[in-house]
Formats: sequence, structure tokens, C-alpha cells
Amino acid sequence: MIALLCVGGAGVVYVAYDTVTQPDRSAPDVVVDNYLRATFTNRDDLQAEAFLCEAPANIDLIHALRDEIDDREMRFGVDVVVTWSSLTPHNATEEAADVEVGLVITGQSDGQVRSRRSETWSFSLRRESRDWQICSVTTA
Repeated sequence: MIALLCVGGAGVVYVAYDTVTQPDRSAPDVVVDNYLRATFTNRDDLQAEAFLCEAPANIDLIHALRDEIDDREMRFGVDVVVTWSSLTPHNATEEAADVEVGLVITGQSDGQVRSRRSETWSFSLRRESRDWQICSVTTA
């Protein structure tokens, strides 16, 4: 009886842990927000991959932006911060959606803003099972 309770308890703990640690891919705008946070705030490529289709088109554009940011930080000794707003879903169906987002890329040094630019990006997502994934990226 005790062994049965232990096995049952372990199952409950596993399910609870699995639920808490799964990335939120419940809606297109949530996926893009989480992907941007993983890529630019946490700078965690493994975490970012959890929000991507198997072979997303033009994802190298995001990688190039991240490489540019890393290069600027090393060369100029500044902190580069990427923020975003206006996550706007459009063309949404049950299986596909586009999300447009404005990125603001700010270079800072000694608490002072040294540079700032804005860019508009568009992410195309597809729903696989219950989860949304980024399958294509473009910039304006």
C-alpha cells in the first residue's frame, strides 16, 4: 500500500513539474513575447528554440540582430537592451496567424542612452496540436 502511494505521489509531482516547466505556447502573441524574451532578455537559445517550428524561414535575421547586439556590446562597452510593444496578431485562423511587433533597440552606457532605433518585425505562426510555433520571420 505504501509503495502504491509513493508511486502515485511521484506521478502527481511529475505532472505538476511538467506543467510548471512547459513553455506557454497558448496564443500567437504569447509565443512571440516569450520567444523575444528568451532571445533578447535571457539570451537563451535553447529556451528560444522551444517556440520555433522545426525549420523556421528567415530565423537567421533574428540571429543576425542578436549577433550585432553582442558585437556592439563587446566593441563599444555598452549595454544594448531590446524592448518590444504592440504585439498585434492579424490574419488569425484556427491554424495560422501573423504577429507584428515593434522592437526598440537601445544602447546605454553609464546610465545614459547613447543610441536608439525602432524596427517592425512580423512573425508567422502555425498551430501544431494545441501549441503555436513561430515558422517564419520578416522585417520591414
